[in-house]
Amino acid sequence: MHMNPVYKNELKMSARSMQIPVLAVIFNSILSVVTLSVLYSIRQGYIRNGSEPYSSMMLLYVVVLTIEVVLLCLFVPSAAGGSIAGERERQTLDILLSSRMSVGEIVMGKLLSCISTAVLLVFTSVPILAVTSMYGGMQLSVLYQSAAYVGFFILFIGSIGVFCSCRFKKTTYASISAYGVIIALTIGTGLLVVLLNMAVGGFYGNYFITSSTSELSYAYSSMVDTASSASASHPVAGIIYLWLLNPAVTYVLIVFHQIGEMSLVENFLHELGAADVVVSHWLFISLIFQAIFIIVMIVLATKYLNPQNERFKTGTKILKKHKTK
Repeated sequence: MHMNPVYKNELKMSARSMQIPVLAVIFNSILSVVTLSVLYSIRQGYIRNGSEPYSSMMLLYVVVLTIEVVLLCLFVPSAAGGSIAGERERQTLDILLSSRMSVGEIVMGKLLSCISTAVLLVFTSVPILAVTSMYGGMQLSVLYQSAAYVGFFILFIGSIGVFCSCRFKKTTYASISAYGVIIALTIGTGLLVVLLNMAVGGFYGNYFITSSTSELSYAYSSMVDTASSASASHPVAGIIYLWLLNPAVTYVLIVFHQIGEMSLVENFLHELGAADVVVSHWLFISLIFQAIFIIVMIVLATKYLNPQNERFKTGTKILKKHKTK
């Protein structure tokens, strides 16, 4: 089996350094401290009040998984952002481009290297997530499902980081740009959809989630009459489909599906103007859109890294200067 030469070389370099073991220790230490702290509070609640721990373990699973995703959001864009830009700063990129490898192989090798490191961190954290099944909580099949989506999420943010690394010459600029794109796709689109619906569509509902040791309940109160048909008819109803590219919405949908509260998110999407057909297949459609986005990021990264495109751009600029003269 032919292995990508860049990926193979990155694996050798990472195996010789202490970076990955240190990252794994820090990553799992944070998750372990959170898990043990919450477990202690659950135990104390059981001793004092006699409250059953099953629903609390489910909430613990959501908390630990969310912290894991947040930590990956901090690590992957930085690592992917410095993959190509770091080679350019070390002046070794020209050596890679002059080899027999294609530009696509270089981009994919760097992307696979970042993904494999992040996936290794996720794999080492599986025993910590499995602790949430100690008193019931989540089944192991659910943990595997979560691990599969986290792997897809790593690929999503990794492709953004590699694209920014090919687009910008400095590692700092590439990493900051990658963080900016991820924030725009998650927090940016989230606020944009909600605020536009509130300002133009008349969406003034107040959603809140309450949790206790016995149940997870949902309540909705509205200050105006916002039926689903009216919500879908306002001018900005279609902007809700920006959330198909929002990995945070996809993550929330998966988590609520796992804890058996899928209808809560579906009602919320209905109120924001999403069509019934899209809401019923939202998870599948969002994964397709995000997979297309990953492909686009990789193609654009290959285009920006291709030295022939750079020469073409430089030649075009020279021709324009001569014409102006």
